[in-house]
Amino acid sequence: ALSNVSMTRHVVKALANMSHPEPPELDTSVQPQVLYRLLLHADEDVLYHACRALRYRSIKKLDQSFHSLICDRLVEFLSHNASSAMRLRHEAYETLLLIVRHDPSQAQGVINGIASVNIVCNDSSQAKYAITGIENTASPHY
Repeated sequence: ALSNVSMTRHVVKALANMSHPEPPELDTSVQPQVLYRLLLHADEDVLYHACRALRYRSIKKLDQSFHSLICDRLVEFLSHNASSAMRLRHEAYETLLLIVRHDPSQAQGVINGIASVNIVCNDSSQAKYAITGIENTASPHY
């Protein structure tokens, strides 16, 4: 089982690196279902790199039906309290911002999710910061 986790870590890290916008001519047509299944993994390194792959990948290419599924899972990552999960929380938050920027209809669901996570993890300052960021991203800027 440990070797499977290690192999999965390497594969998802490579996927994230290939999804990075540099070089732009590299086409990484990963099915959203694959990215979503990676977000269901238990290993924090796999989750972190799956978030990176999502963030580097053009969010515009994701079907909007996946946005709410992905957002729900990313919001869960914001409640990971372990110090080792800090980079996962950051990557999840940045990915949420990109999704909401592209699809503002997801903002209220994300805000509601963050509020419920706040109740669970009792970190109101982090929740307020995240909610403010989502609200600012979703609101039109003139």
